[in-house]
Formats: sequence, C-alpha cells, structure tokens
Amino acid sequence: MRNKKGQFIKGVLSSPKPFPKGHSPWNKGKKTIIHKTCLTCGKQFSLDLRIQKRNQKFCSRKCIRNVTQFPKGHQMRLGKKPPENAWENKNSKETRFQKGHKINRGRIPWNKDKDFGGNENLKRKIMGLSIYRKWRNDIKKRDKNKCVRCGLKDRKLEVDHYPIPFAKIVKEKQITNIREAKSCKELWDKNNARSLCQHCHKEITYWQQNTRDTRKIFMDTLIELAEKDDSIILLIPDVGFSYMDEFQKRFNKRFFNTGVTEQTTILIAAGLALSGFKPYVFSMINFVVFRPYEAVRNAVCLHNANVKIIGVKGSEKYKFLGFSHNLIVENEEIKVLEHLPNLKCFIADNPKEVKKVILETYKMNSPCYIRI
Repeated sequence: MRNKKGQFIKGVLSSPKPFPKGHSPWNKGKKTIIHKTCLTCGKQFSLDLRIQKRNQKFCSRKCIRNVTQFPKGHQMRLGKKPPENAWENKNSKETRFQKGHKINRGRIPWNKDKDFGGNENLKRKIMGLSIYRKWRNDIKKRDKNKCVRCGLKDRKLEVDHYPIPFAKIVKEKQITNIREAKSCKELWDKNNARSLCQHCHKEITYWQQNTRDTRKIFMDTLIELAEKDDSIILLIPDVGFSYMDEFQKRFNKRFFNTGVTEQTTILIAAGLALSGFKPYVFSMINFVVFRPYEAVRNAVCLHNANVKIIGVKGSEKYKFLGFSHNLIVENEEIKVLEHLPNLKCFIADNPKEVKKVILETYKMNSPCYIRI
C-alpha cells in the first residue's frame, strides 16, 4: 500500500500493479471460507477456497485412510461404513483388488470378475521378480554389456531367451503362475539367453513376425497341395522343425530329414523327380544354393528335374553367425543361379506372394528356386 506521496508503507502487503478503474476482484462478494461436515468422523471443518479445493470431503488424512481400509468382498461406497458381517467373510473374492491397483473412491474396481490370462500378462509378472533381475544382470555381465549382434556397448540392453523362446518354454512346461515359473530351470538357463541393444531387438522382433508368417503360409499351402497330390515329398537338411511338425504328422511317409548332408539331399530330390515324384527341398539359402551348387547344376538343372528349392533368407536372424549363414551381397544367390539352364527363380517378399508363387510353380514341370 502507498501513502498520499506515493511511497510504500512498511509492513503492509500490496501489489506493484494496482487494479485498473472499473475492475473488481474475482472473489468480491463471495465467501472465501466455507464449512463442511467430514464423511468419516462427522466433525465440522472449514475450507479456505483460496488455498484448498471446494470438493474436499474429509477433515484429515487419517479419515481418508480409515475409509480406504475395507474388507475383501465389500464394495466401497463413499461416506458409508462397511456392514457388520463384512469382516466375517474373509474368503470372499467378489471385489478383490489387484496388486498395485489405485483405488477410486465410490467406484468398483475395473478388473472385477475378469480373467487375466495369456503369456503377456505372465511375462510382465515374471519381469518384476528379483530372480529375473538377477538372471538379466548375469547375462549382461557374461556378454560384457555388449550387443551380441552388432557389438555395440550400451547401458540399456535387452535380454531375451534364445534359441528356445520364452513362449515355447511356457507352452511345453505348461507354466500358468509365478510359482511354477520360479521352479522352472529352463526359464533361468544362462545358456539360453543373449544381450541385444534396443535397435537390434526391435529389428529381430519385426523380422521374426514377418518370416514366421511366410514360412507358415508356405507350409499351409504345401499341405493343401499334398492332400490332393500324393507325389509331393518334402526334404529338409536338419532345419525348420517347428514348421514341419504338422506336415510330418499328416504325411509321415512323404517327409524326410536327411541331416547335415546338403549335396546328398539335392541328389535324392533329383532322383525322386526323375522317378515321377515332386520333391520340395527347404532350408536356408546358403545350404540349398552355395554348398550343394554342383549337385544343383549337374543333377537338377542339366537333367531338367522337377525339383522345387525353397531358400529362406536368414540375413537378419542369423547375422551373428557370420557369412557361412548369410548373404554377402543382396541377391547374391540370384546372380549365381540365373546362368543355370532350365532353372526359374522367384522372390516372394511378403506372405501374400508366397502362396501365389507356390501355386504357380506347382503347375510347372521344371526346376524352380523360390526365396521366401
């Protein structure tokens, strides 16, 4: 406040910018202090609206805590006490709050009578365990805080189960709760884990989703054709078991796992084709093109044998295994195969093209190479 000379008076608060003419304060003629009754203890308390909120319904924090403490099976209503017999029924599961759930007073929990199932919910619970944190830290120390795929040293590393994924372990061991997860040795096996940076982890996850679709669609299409045609035979050089289970169960006599003998596999396929059968050879690109190249050139192409070679591009998933499992240059195998006689090459980039190419090549009576 100022005096008549315009000087500030000591001890009196004032604003440096006084209100302009015709302007009135927002609280002029309004009550700044109101009185309310506490819903828990019933005592009257006063609220200063300049500091406190108008919708406050309790006089202290102690009264708020007394309201939120209620027995299992009791549906809380704001300002009401639980019934007398509520504490007797201790085994009631009607309104059980999940751990970490924030209570909204006067409302029933959103997760009442709902089933929480699936691997994702179980995975979140497992990731919160102390045994998981210890397992994760041990894997990072073993890999020296480096990504095993690109070699980048990063503080924020992701640790996942490899080569046996988490979902497969849960399915085989039939794990349904945390107690079973703690006692499962396969889940905490340090040899079945790897450290990845966030970029590689996202890239591999996207690649796995894409390639799983293409492989599955290839097998589903081949099974449809095999049901109609008894001359279709599938040969694999010790790879892709998870995708071959259904074909092996249905057509056990037309499925052959020849082991780690790629040249012999191509020679067997050529002999079957010349005998009137329609063999399909399935493996990674390096194991159906480069390693058995002589057998593909002499036995399949020069004899015009009706062999379908399926090459899986593993340059993303198997990158850490080196050039023995990966292409050095893009379309490297196409440049090698395009000079061979009678051989037709096809590239299926997405799941839709896979089915289309498999159906088209089935009608051809000549050797074909299909990359999926």
